[in-house]
Amino acid sequence: MQDVEAVFAGNFKTQREYDTVWTPLHEEEVPIPREYYSFWNSEHHIFSSIKPGTCAGSPPFEKYTSSTQFPDKVLVFMKMHPLMDGSVSSTFTKPWFLMTMVRYQLTKIVVDNSAGPKRDQIVTFLGTERGRVLKVWDRSENGPLLSSSILVEEMNVYNHDTCQYDGVDYLTIVSMELDKPSGLLYVAFPTCVISVPLGSCALYRNCQK
Repeated sequence: MQDVEAVFAGNFKTQREYDTVWTPLHEEEVPIPREYYSFWNSEHHIFSSIKPGTCAGSPPFEKYTSSTQFPDKVLVFMKMHPLMDGSVSSTFTKPWFLMTMVRYQLTKIVVDNSAGPKRDQIVTFLGTERGRVLKVWDRSENGPLLSSSILVEEMNVYNHDTCQYDGVDYLTIVSMELDKPSGLLYVAFPTCVISVPLGSCALYRNCQK
């Protein structure tokens, strides 16, 4: 997270013309107010400035209760500069998990970092805009290979009888929450909440053994 914060504290990107490439924006072109602060990332100490994108109620926007109250120049700047110049590389600088021929986007992520009989495994649940949850076994510690992470299960979680609505708009997963004591994953849709078991060993003989 410190690396992510470092990127957001860095330079913005700008596009001078609609048909030109995005380039770093000079610091003096960022509208005020700006206040200086410091923090540590994984490599070195960074000094930077708080810029548009800071939440309402946080310095230097303490007097605002909503981002809609920000000065016009700040809102225009945020609209015209949605990209940061820096980036954060994934683990081993390669995709942690790769799945092709997919016609939906991911919307939510929940990580169980104490999964398995010995509670020493990492399992990630990925929510989608089509009512499906991907259950991925994270084995990235085994090396920088795409095959290190394994798709364990793809669950169609949306229940029409429970949610009582049809249509693509109602299939989007808007939130997910782990309940380890109960062994359940709660999946929230716009109109309902569905619970599914964290494990499904009963379906696999080898898993039961």
